[in-house]
Amino acid sequence: GKTRLALRAGAEAIDRFQDGSFFVDLSTVRDSESVLAAVADAIGLSDTGEKPLFDQLTGRLTEQRVLLLLDNFERVVMAASVVATLLATCPRLTVLVTSRVALNVSGEQQFPISPLEIPSPERIGSATEVETYEAVRLFCARARTARPPARSRGHGRTARAPGSG
Repeated sequence: GKTRLALRAGAEAIDRFQDGSFFVDLSTVRDSESVLAAVADAIGLSDTGEKPLFDQLTGRLTEQRVLLLLDNFERVVMAASVVATLLATCPRLTVLVTSRVALNVSGEQQFPISPLEIPSPERIGSATEVETYEAVRLFCARARTARPPARSRGHGRTARAPGSG
């Protein structure tokens, strides 16, 4: 839910960011330095090692109008001050963060998102009815991505248990 909403918001605002919009998945990141590395990777910046990565990032982003979408920030909330410093150093930079927790940084605007509605176990009806729930549609879409549906090799033939004819 959060990620899809943020991606939609980023897509609708893309025209305001002439230098690009970059998605940064933080689901596997565990520390502040890795957040900077993930941002650098997303914008196509190779760490030269000549100066600190933060300085390389600010050198690239200072004059650019860029949107960074930082997804799953709750895993690295300790890096909030690094992002705040990046924003203070790069005045044309905009950051959209998805997180289950507030970053508690100056200028932060929070937009709480309600959980997606799910069917009540007591009132589950037909498959068609259950599929009207956004949470179910999202779950099915993610399941298909993780494991695409198997293709039938039987060319329409009916499967039979061994010994059933």
